[in-house]
Amino acid sequence: MKETNLKLYPKHTLLVALYGEGKTRGKCSELLIEATTNQAIAAIVQKGTEEKIRPYLKWFFMKNYNEIRMKSSGGVQPNLNLGIIENTSFPLCSLPEQQAIVQEIETRLSVCDKIEQDIETNLEKAEALRQSILKKAFEGKLLNERELAEVRGAEDWEPAEVLLERIKAEKAQNGKKIH
Repeated sequence: MKETNLKLYPKHTLLVALYGEGKTRGKCSELLIEATTNQAIAAIVQKGTEEKIRPYLKWFFMKNYNEIRMKSSGGVQPNLNLGIIENTSFPLCSLPEQQAIVQEIETRLSVCDKIEQDIETNLEKAEALRQSILKKAFEGKLLNERELAEVRGAEDWEPAEVLLERIKAEKAQNGKKIH
């Protein structure tokens, strides 16, 4: 690091991506370790009493992601710059109000995370059920006894396993190899 112009940023520094054509440009994150960055990142180091507003400021940047991206300039690949980040104004309320806002955001987002997890679990269950239904259908076990009796009354019905065995036998008779 002594041979470069890199700075070591402390844990909890807020980072805002300055470059990126996809979703990267304008994203805000927080360092969980000491680290260096390249020139594509704006680092917001807060010391002393400023540290107390970090969660509020982080949520502000995350909420205003699209608005911050719109401030980009340049030709083919628009970029943000340190001046844009430094001159981004944000509403500053009292510390208790900030803490209440952050607490409410995090409480509601934890509910969203739980709902998202429940949806994912239910999608997995739905896929397992779909596979189970398909398996039973091809084993001829999908219908209950009454339904089976009705279907079996049809002249052209036979269970899938019987049909597959008949097809194998016919192909074997004709000299074709079955895989």
